[in-house]
Amino acid sequence: MNNNHKLKVLFCGARWLGMECLKELAKYSTVEIVGVVLPKKSERASWQDVKEEDVVKELKLRTIDRQRAIELKSLDLVFSVCHGPIFKEPYISSVKYGVINLHPGPLPYYRGRNLSANAIINGEAWFGVTLHYVDEGIDTGPIIDISWLDIFSDETGKMLYDRTQRLAKRLFQDRLPDILESAKKSKKILAYPQDNKKTHYYNAKTLINKEVNLLWSREKIYNFVRALQFPPFEPAFIKYKGKKIYLAVENGNIIIHSEYQQPKVSK
Repeated sequence: MNNNHKLKVLFCGARWLGMECLKELAKYSTVEIVGVVLPKKSERASWQDVKEEDVVKELKLRTIDRQRAIELKSLDLVFSVCHGPIFKEPYISSVKYGVINLHPGPLPYYRGRNLSANAIINGEAWFGVTLHYVDEGIDTGPIIDISWLDIFSDETGKMLYDRTQRLAKRLFQDRLPDILESAKKSKKILAYPQDNKKTHYYNAKTLINKEVNLLWSREKIYNFVRALQFPPFEPAFIKYKGKKIYLAVENGNIIIHSEYQQPKVSK
């Protein structure tokens, strides 16, 4: 590749992490960001930590819809960060140096969603984030790199989520120069296949039941309660006389959640 040629890159992302990675990518003069794909309104999460459109506007980039993105030709790279929809063939193979995803969990062990909470529930001592190539599976593509962190015994699901987001940002920052340099040399950065025997997939319904089973061990109850302590979402609860009593952790103890109130359903 001619060293004066700019890499044509599409960015698909959302939320704080996606926009932080977009800002990092925009720093490189060797890159032409041909478009930014943001979630549709119907795909937005129930809580927002950043206004993505404002960030794109500030960077003087243009948003494009998903259909227009699929029709783009001669792309060198596509980056996906907090981008929900699955990429399909032949689109994946049409991107010269690959579609690369930043996954907020350690692959192949944690695929899917709500991963930080599930890691706490499982009693894990470690958690991590993964940079990997995308294939047609869900979080199944070859791994470029993983960063790890300890899970503290007193942290909640939200605390671990926040630390995971910051770790993911650092991983993206650290490996982006290598990815771009390899592409400038007409090569993909090295990656290794996942061991599918070691994986577990968590879908959106994994944590739909938030009721504590009082027959569980104290450790399991404690981990379950702190894992689901993730405002503004409903926390763990027990039922007493048909009423939900919400729980939280504080200083290593389980307490009644004094702040959360169940939203009123309009009639």
